[in-house]
Amino acid sequence: GAFVPARIWREPEYDLTTDKPTGNHILQCELGGKPRDPRAEWPSLSMRPIPKAEFEKMMLKFQPGKPPPDIGPVDIAKVQSIPNPRSKRK
Repeated sequence: GAFVPARIWREPEYDLTTDKPTGNHILQCELGGKPRDPRAEWPSLSMRPIPKAEFEKMMLKFQPGKPPPDIGPVDIAKVQSIPNPRSKRK
């Protein structure tokens, strides 16, 4: 499928009674402008990190609900597979 802008970041946690930072952080995740569970999205997002500037550029061009641009046919023989970390082959 088409690439969708995504990010995972940390935000400081605040005490609800004192409104002061607790010193802990909360993981946040956004996928295509929608909040997601960062623990569920981490495995796929961590395989292809991008710089913050590239994320911001993608967000400017991202239009939810619009079909992705036609990239033409894909030659499966040239697509690189992701190595299995549990594989014992070397």
